[in-house]
Amino acid sequence: MPKLTNTIILSDRTHRHLSRFAKGAMGGGASPLPGGFWQVPVDDEVSARINELRRGFESDDQVIWREMCASFFKETDQ
Repeated sequence: MPKLTNTIILSDRTHRHLSRFAKGAMGGGASPLPGGFWQVPVDDEVSARINELRRGFESDDQVIWREMCASFFKETDQ
């Protein structure tokens, strides 16, 4: 298992949906933060991919939510 050396911040909504729909295993150890957010450990590869997909000043949460939505719409178009 890759070493989880980075963390991302997700809203409760994104964390809940990602946990439900992700095709891979999510590492344990997510910690709740104030205001309905989660700090989620990820490996270097996941962190790098989020940064590649980031548009402007998007948060980690916004990048993941946008990509999840795009993926859902792409699957329904097929």
